[in-house]
Amino acid sequence: MHPKFETLAAADAYFRRERLSFEIAYEEKQTILESNKQNVLAALKTRYESQLIELKQQTIHKKQSLKNNSEKAKEQIQLLFKNKKETLLQKQEQQKQQWIKTIKKRKEAYLQEKLENERTVFSQFGSEQEASLENYKELVQLREHFIEKLEKINEEFEEDIEELQHTLEEKLDDFEQTFEEELEALEETTEASYEKFEEQLEEAIELAEQEEEEEQDRLYDEFLQKEEEIEARFEQEYEKLEEQLEIQLRQLEQQQEEVYARFS
Repeated sequence: MHPKFETLAAADAYFRRERLSFEIAYEEKQTILESNKQNVLAALKTRYESQLIELKQQTIHKKQSLKNNSEKAKEQIQLLFKNKKETLLQKQEQQKQQWIKTIKKRKEAYLQEKLENERTVFSQFGSEQEASLENYKELVQLREHFIEKLEKINEEFEEDIEELQHTLEEKLDDFEQTFEEELEALEETTEASYEKFEEQLEEAIELAEQEEEEEQDRLYDEFLQKEEEIEARFEQEYEKLEEQLEIQLRQLEQQQEEVYARFS
């Protein structure tokens, strides 16, 4: 409905005001719509940037956690290496002491045997000497034989002791060599474990970085998709505003034509 007009000029002024009112309302709604769109897009961008920051922090935390776990594993390996090395040292020392004790017993046995042989020789010499007191030559021969026997006993004893000492030194050398070989093998195993943990750490860090990149790509694609959806949704709102304005203007033109027709 529209008011009744007395003159064509009054009608023309009215319809001009109505058109202007519709256009101003359209521009105001368009401005509000544009402001709303920018706010929604800004909120979307803020959320996207927050997700990137959170993702970066998560990756940093994950990488640090991987490094800490790797260091703890290395410390455990080092402790295990230290314990095994100590065990090897104790084993070597026990073997050394056992052989030293064994050789000592054999030396004591050789010494007892030597003393027993010497007593036998002394006893035999004493008996033979009493039987040959009147024969000087025989006494001289007995003394010579006696001295020879004592020298032989001492020589055999010294040879036996020397052989025992040589055996002991060989055994001690064998123990030392075995210890060095076992220690070297232990060090190689420890080093291999270190290298394995380093490789695993590098692979885990690379995987974490790769996952971060993939998540960044996913978030970016999601951001673009939502941005496009927002643009499309507001574009529909713009189109609705334009359609509403066009309808209002057409209706206004129809009313204007009816009024102008009556004046004609």
